[in-house]
Amino acid sequence: MPRPTVADFVDSFFTHTLFQADDMLAASVLDTDIAPNAEIVINGTRFTKAAFITLITEQFRTAFVASITEIKDLNIVSTNEAGSTGVVGQWTAYVTRGKEDSKELKQSATTIVKVEEVNGKRAVTGLWEAQTSDEV
Repeated sequence: MPRPTVADFVDSFFTHTLFQADDMLAASVLDTDIAPNAEIVINGTRFTKAAFITLITEQFRTAFVASITEIKDLNIVSTNEAGSTGVVGQWTAYVTRGKEDSKELKQSATTIVKVEEVNGKRAVTGLWEAQTSDEV
């Protein structure tokens, strides 16, 4: 069975928001691809859409450059026949490098992302993440 397109949407979302150099593109994708009332929980802390965007654009992206080491699909559940909406569970290994000190940190995250149709387009309506530093 081919990989549902909802998983490609999730890959694209994270690639554009965290793992590429264009800050304007990241901010645009965060604004357009997250539903207004999305449920976002990272390591047990809840974030509004606005607070999550601030976290990524003003704290993470200003201090670090990140690159993907590996992505593993854990589970993909389609919620429509086309496979364009659903829930995607992934494990991602990545490296962050400090922009000021160039210190590298190996990290990983297990994410569950819910994607639904909102106002005629796909959007992240739920994002749950357990994120750790694997090496100091």
